[in-house]
Amino acid sequence: MRKSSTESFLEYKTRVMDSKSATFCGAKWHGATIWLGHGQTTSCHLPSPHDIPIEELKENPSAIHNIRRRCVK
Repeated sequence: MRKSSTESFLEYKTRVMDSKSATFCGAKWHGATIWLGHGQTTSCHLPSPHDIPIEELKENPSAIHNIRRRCVK
């Protein structure tokens, strides 16, 4: 859901993010921290980093950051 040119960022947040949850964290879907040298990734600063699944990357490059599998602890 893109922000329309006529709505403010606060209106966009209210429409898109608050409709999911008042505490919805968009960072999980709009950003990632990936430490290639360490072979780890995380979706935001709260959860611990997770190992990047090297074997899975061979079949599915998007596995470098799979939030659905990794952000739930």
